[in-house]
Amino acid sequence: MKYMVGNIAGSRWLILLVACLSFALASCKKDEAAPAADVNGAYIELSPIPGRMIINFTGENQMSIQAAGSDHADVFYYEITGDSIRLTPVSDQYGITVVYFKWLTDVKFEIGNLLPSIPELPAVNMVFSK
Repeated sequence: MKYMVGNIAGSRWLILLVACLSFALASCKKDEAAPAADVNGAYIELSPIPGRMIINFTGENQMSIQAAGSDHADVFYYEITGDSIRLTPVSDQYGITVVYFKWLTDVKFEIGNLLPSIPELPAVNMVFSK
């Protein structure tokens, strides 16, 4: 009987320990910066070259990318999943590109290099802010 009572108390203690650990792990989980409720709007490049590029998120999961001062913009459908963004040109459904993407704050994000690759230069992620 003594063994049975000790075993039940030990089981309760184990269940309590597991519950506390689960709560602690859930509480300590690193939250990634979430985007603002409304991501629509223009974001300007902060780095590596401030003001060079503008990304404009519009309704219906569309975004445009253009060089500052240019009248030409490339327009894409976008889908953000995990740490990547999938870009599908509106004009050509076959030119899909997937690059790194992460919200840093609700108005700032980091994205993989969107510029054409130059073999002599390493690809550098770009940071944009609203």
